[in-house]
Amino acid sequence: DYTHVFNDATDHSGETNYEGETLPFMPRHTHDCTIRGMHGPVAVILSERWVSLREALRSNTNRWQLPYSVFDADLRITPSSNPNVVIFIRGENLTNEPIELLEGYPSPSRTLSAGVTLGIQ
Repeated sequence: DYTHVFNDATDHSGETNYEGETLPFMPRHTHDCTIRGMHGPVAVILSERWVSLREALRSNTNRWQLPYSVFDADLRITPSSNPNVVIFIRGENLTNEPIELLEGYPSPSRTLSAGVTLGIQ
């Protein structure tokens, strides 16, 4: 299963830079690509967020916000004996990109997590 979503955000509610331009809160051209595969009780999800256009200058500089690409991976195991239990291992920002969705507010670096999700019916 493959999906690709393109978003052209135009949110200009951010702060004003030294040239009087408003910094957007969101990047403009965002591509979200996801590949999902399943084999029996095991599901693998690989995703990439690629931002190809950052619209505004960084505040009080004349440097454009840089494009970036972030990769995530998710492994889920659902035991056939209990479909309400999901064991997962998740990796986010695997390439450890130094990204800022909002200028001055860095996003988390590489993050690894594992756990169990219990569904109650």
